[in-house]
Amino acid sequence: MKIINVHAHLWEDQNVDQRIAHYTCEGMVRICLIGREKAAEAMGKYPGLVIGLGMVSPGEDKPDIIDKYHDQGYAGAKFICPSAPYDCNEYMPFYEKLQEYGMVAAFHTGYLGGTGRDTSTLWMHPMTLDRIARNFTELKIIGYHLGNPWYTEACSLALCYANIFWGLSGGTLRATPLSYLKHVFSFRTLDQYGPGVLEHKILSLIHISEPTRPY
Repeated sequence: MKIINVHAHLWEDQNVDQRIAHYTCEGMVRICLIGREKAAEAMGKYPGLVIGLGMVSPGEDKPDIIDKYHDQGYAGAKFICPSAPYDCNEYMPFYEKLQEYGMVAAFHTGYLGGTGRDTSTLWMHPMTLDRIARNFTELKIIGYHLGNPWYTEACSLALCYANIFWGLSGGTLRATPLSYLKHVFSFRTLDQYGPGVLEHKILSLIHISEPTRPY
């Protein structure tokens, strides 16, 4: 089986060779390595294996950083810790440049652990990708963590937009019951659940025992 890791990090204080060894396993054919200068170093040392994604903190970084990453051979950029919602007007030049260059736009979505950064999880809500996908239809978009905890909203975007893809690594997604993920990924309508489904859902919420229907 061939494996592509689409979400690997290389921080500036880490050793390139050690991190590549950490991410390498049997069947690994590509590693999308997210970083700044060290990621460029890794691309040079491991051509054919490492695909570089430049790190961007919009609000701190300016759109011309995309030009720099393009010149260095990065395939795209990962956005995280914005100073405003991802879909605000101020950030549109980032996405315009990425689309023009044919590069990928990747986003941390959903909950972010303590980083000491002045940002908001709501600014990284998966629905902030809606406007971006709507305005940049040729831009390939990857959302990481499936919008944790807004999984349903994230899946609805994948259903609506052919240019939105989701990575499933990290966060509480790893502890989510498989039965719930099957439900989220099913994209079924209420009619497909059968009559009485809304009443059943409400009763379930208040812990009243009712016969369940097979899904």
